[in-house]
Amino acid sequence: MRPGKQIRPARQARILASRPLLERTLAIIQWRDAAIADGWLVVPKVPGQDWEQACVLHREDFQALCVTRNEGTDTLTIWAPDGMQVPTPNPYDWEKVKDGVSTCLFCGATGIAPHLVGEGGRACKECLAKL
Repeated sequence: MRPGKQIRPARQARILASRPLLERTLAIIQWRDAAIADGWLVVPKVPGQDWEQACVLHREDFQALCVTRNEGTDTLTIWAPDGMQVPTPNPYDWEKVKDGVSTCLFCGATGIAPHLVGEGGRACKECLAKL
């Protein structure tokens, strides 16, 4: 852009609207890189594809799916050894990942006896009654 030239309002609105998506992508990348530095094994989600776009991380029977392919569809999901999802701590913290096996995905209560909800969700007794 030349000095003194203004960004058109429509373009500026698109740039500002994409900022949360870019911040989410960056947070996922930072989480993934911290997990790898902490000893998680990284495997490409699709053989032959760049692992930085889609990978599965493994550590002590925990799995994390990291997808940073397209803006808006980026995701980070973690499953515990019992097959149920655990909350994703941000920033990365291995102890919080392990503690997630007794954390409700709905209200954040800790120290719960988890109940399966849907396809791998984890809920406390109180949230289960509300679903």
